[in-house]
Amino acid sequence: MLLWDRAAPLIVCYFLAALLIPFLVKYFRQRTFYFAALMPFSALVWTLSHTRQAFGTGSQGLAEFYQWSSALDLEIGFRLTGLSWLMLIVINLVGSLILVYCAQYFSEDSPRLRQFIAAFLGFAASMSGLVLSDHTMTLYFFWEITTFSSFILIGHEAEERASRAAARQAILVTTTGSLSMFAGFVILGIMPGGSFRISELLTVLSSPTALGTPIEPVAAGSGLALILFAAVTKSAIFPTHFWLPSAMAAPTPVSAFLHAAAMVKAGIYLIARFAPAFARFPVLTWAIVILGAVTMLLGGYAALRQTDLKLVLAFGTVSQLGFLTMLIGSGSPQLYLAGLCVLAAHSTFKSGLFLTTGTIEKQTGTREFPSLCGLGERSRTLAVCALAGILSMSGIPITSGYLGKEHAITALVGSADNRQSAVVLAVLIVGSALTFAYSLRYFWGAFSHKHDREGTCPHRQKLRATGKTLTIIPGVLTGLSLLLGFLPGALDHFLRQTTIQSYEQDPGNLHLWSGILPALVTVVILAAGFVLFWKRARLARVQRRLAFSPRWSAQGLYSRTIRSLEHGAAWITGKVQTGSLPADLSVIFTVSVVATGICLLGINDMHSWHFADSFGQAFICFALIGMAAICVASQRRLNAVLALSACGAAVAAVYVLQGAPDLALTQLVVEAVTLTLFLLVLRRLPARFSRRVSRWAPGYRILIAAACGVGIVLLGLSTSSARIHEPVSNLVTTEGSIFAGGQNLVNILLVD
Repeated sequence: MLLWDRAAPLIVCYFLAALLIPFLVKYFRQRTFYFAALMPFSALVWTLSHTRQAFGTGSQGLAEFYQWSSALDLEIGFRLTGLSWLMLIVINLVGSLILVYCAQYFSEDSPRLRQFIAAFLGFAASMSGLVLSDHTMTLYFFWEITTFSSFILIGHEAEERASRAAARQAILVTTTGSLSMFAGFVILGIMPGGSFRISELLTVLSSPTALGTPIEPVAAGSGLALILFAAVTKSAIFPTHFWLPSAMAAPTPVSAFLHAAAMVKAGIYLIARFAPAFARFPVLTWAIVILGAVTMLLGGYAALRQTDLKLVLAFGTVSQLGFLTMLIGSGSPQLYLAGLCVLAAHSTFKSGLFLTTGTIEKQTGTREFPSLCGLGERSRTLAVCALAGILSMSGIPITSGYLGKEHAITALVGSADNRQSAVVLAVLIVGSALTFAYSLRYFWGAFSHKHDREGTCPHRQKLRATGKTLTIIPGVLTGLSLLLGFLPGALDHFLRQTTIQSYEQDPGNLHLWSGILPALVTVVILAAGFVLFWKRARLARVQRRLAFSPRWSAQGLYSRTIRSLEHGAAWITGKVQTGSLPADLSVIFTVSVVATGICLLGINDMHSWHFADSFGQAFICFALIGMAAICVASQRRLNAVLALSACGAAVAAVYVLQGAPDLALTQLVVEAVTLTLFLLVLRRLPARFSRRVSRWAPGYRILIAAACGVGIVLLGLSTSSARIHEPVSNLVTTEGSIFAGGQNLVNILLVD
């Protein structure tokens, strides 16, 4: 197979571009973005050239696995499927256009351009690797890189406190989910019949007896639940939806890529990848539907309260992500197909609208509704671009957004007697009405005249000159969302094959017209949305009355939780890390004793322990214990050092009784040197230990020392009696003479 036909070289080239292209900033400044755009464009060409392998009979043809560790069943695996093909198209098409947009969005003196380009390309590379992964550990690896690179991109304007806080919040929330996903992958990989290969795992989970080994429902359900939590955090689904609006502190191109086309779609992709497995567990399916429904309604409701263009789109994105989650995770092939269509449409119109907002901010210096007046007359081309995106986002007929929503309505109306379908249909109607309302609100806020009582625009700004690219790129993306609406056959061909690959069932076909009843539902949605927009002033007053205190909002609860954790950590650190060495050692030894005791609770083979070989050993051991007690309880430093040295001499005596005089001699020499060093140091120290400790301190020290000693002895006895392999000392006796050329093992080890 040629390198061009493999996925691994593509990902490697992507990361190499992320490392090398930023060095061109020194010579080309913001024009370096044009060079950077070549990489996602090349990945887009690669994806299109492998369309037949993704959808045809050879859909299993592009599968690569590179062995990493056979003992741990770890490998780097890639596979191109219809779903990964769709995601690659979205990631690289939108990514390349946004990079071209950035060339005029950023100025010559913009700081940290090199870091921005590296993080952007690294994120695109990791997203491409994530959707191509066919091994859970490979997916987890790329998932973590997306988390790290998105942290850098969101916090790009590091001098702004809001950017730093938003980046920190995003990485804390999404990393919690990634750790949950890792645990889920491990559970699904080690359970009976499980696998770390995603394709094999889905075969087992979708058809539990397909490979002849029945799965454990509890283990499979638990693993899938942990994976679902990761998707929820990544895609800003309730109750972790609050991090996405805060991330709008990032530059607008970052929002267009991460929060419309790529990062938040990673969680949707994960749900779509494991959707057939989730469908085997009704509890998980209901959880997905309920979480998606709540997110869609909360996001749409909150979008109607915003006066910042970017925040309207942010909360609208939260709502749309809830809609996607509800459709794709419902377990229905028909809704799955509708969800994929909405996913493709959302990636184009929402990224185009974000870029439109960035252009408006560049032209006027603001994103606030009250400060924007009459922009539609003065920037008509930009208004047309925004209108195209608004139409698709609202689900107006003959748009790509309408195709997916129409297919969902058709499927739900046909199965309205099903309880889950009835819930989804009701939420779809209400949520879509909210979507149409905030879409109109966005367009009105950005481009309409807002006259005062005298009939003038009090905040009519003078437009700044911007490059044509800042208008063309948003127009291409929003126009594409319209164009796809005129090509239902092309969308249906690819998305239907993707659905069949996942469910092996016919999901129906996408149509511009599906009958009178779905059309009536669409009319009701548009009418309700228009009424909500028309009565926006009255609705705003109602929302102000019903508003929760910020203290009890999701963002407020998160902030209070983080502050509580920080204060708790500071309090514990202040109590434990006092700066006193005896106190620190006491904590360490106490934890060690407790941990050792817990490990020994399950030991049942004490009858096989051998405590002593002779009376002499027992006598020496009791003497050693006495010397150790004197060392701990002594008030004079010299007495403690002499008692400690006597303990070493007792150990040497044990070596003598065991027939190892050379080892005993070595021990005595070491003790002599150590005692000499101690005596030299004692000349500079007080004769007695500090008297500022409690009178209970000697007894506590003896107790801790005794517990540690007994614990270590018992742990050593239990581990030595539980040996199942040949002792390593047997290997030393033979290898020592071969490699060191000596017969005395003690001398060999000392020389080494």
